[in-house]
Amino acid sequence: MEARIRLFLDVLSAVAHAHANLIVHRDLKPSNVLVRNDGEVKLLDFGIAKLLSEDADSGGATLLTLEGSGALTPQFAAPEQVTGLAITTATDVYELGVLLYLLLTGQHPAGPGSLSSAELIKAIVDTETPRASDTIASADGAIRAQKRRATPEKIRRQLRGDLDTILGKALKKAPQERYGSVVALADDLQRYLKHEPIRARPDSFTYRAGKFVHRNKVAVALTALAFIGIASATIAIRREARRTEYRFQEVRKLAHTVLFDLNPQIESLAGATPARELLVKTSLEYLDSLASESSNDPGLQLELATAYEKIGDVQGNSRYSNLGHPEAAVESYRKAVAIARKLRTSPQFRAL
Repeated sequence: MEARIRLFLDVLSAVAHAHANLIVHRDLKPSNVLVRNDGEVKLLDFGIAKLLSEDADSGGATLLTLEGSGALTPQFAAPEQVTGLAITTATDVYELGVLLYLLLTGQHPAGPGSLSSAELIKAIVDTETPRASDTIASADGAIRAQKRRATPEKIRRQLRGDLDTILGKALKKAPQERYGSVVALADDLQRYLKHEPIRARPDSFTYRAGKFVHRNKVAVALTALAFIGIASATIAIRREARRTEYRFQEVRKLAHTVLFDLNPQIESLAGATPARELLVKTSLEYLDSLASESSNDPGLQLELATAYEKIGDVQGNSRYSNLGHPEAAVESYRKAVAIARKLRTSPQFRAL
């Protein structure tokens, strides 16, 4: 497939040279393209070529009046040649599109088999050209693929996408919708060969990204691995942040439940002291465990200091009915003070 396109690029170069000299060939067909044994392409038969300086509004006679005159070849004529409209470089672009379509698919854009003059006119002027990749689905397409020593699926896959788009643009019925020049058509084919985004396709991010990945497989693979690593680390950090936030809320709940809800309700009950001591002991164990995990979280550390202070109040302050453990109360206060001092020198705390 690529060898055929590279050969066709030589044809485009010859036509572009003619256009640069203000000449439109307007009869581009296989018999007018000669490929020498050394691979050099020669463009033949400029007998009906037209100077662009001629009357651009005169397209000449129509297909019906010139079919037998040899002034054009119906199977390779552009819509404007058939309808007698102005001939421009876009006419050659269309004829080149027909040539490329035939070269890549082995089938004429008008369809397989012979057509009557009326059917051919309708196909050229009105009927939308089928996508090149779709022509391989038929039984005839399988035969054409076999002649190239390839499978129909392989050829269909090569044609699908960019080549479908390039051919579709070159074969637009309206001249202004085709490639603006033969050079533009050649540029898109060269982009296709280099796996670069073609200009005929809308410039979508997904499309350009796909082309970038194709051209930079190794770099993209390494980047993807790095991204996966970063994403995994980010997810872990977010999970830890959620976990920390959950523990943060648990501290608040513990302080309020133990110190403000449960303790006042049971402190006046006979025999409640052991239960209150168990509450304080369990709370301290939980706070000590949490303190060892939260050294990098100033907000949580602040809550811990407050909780230690409240526990100390319960242990030694008569306002909560003294439990008779002043030494334990002092230890809880010391923990609260130690955390407070650490927070006072923490840049993270000052940023809160």
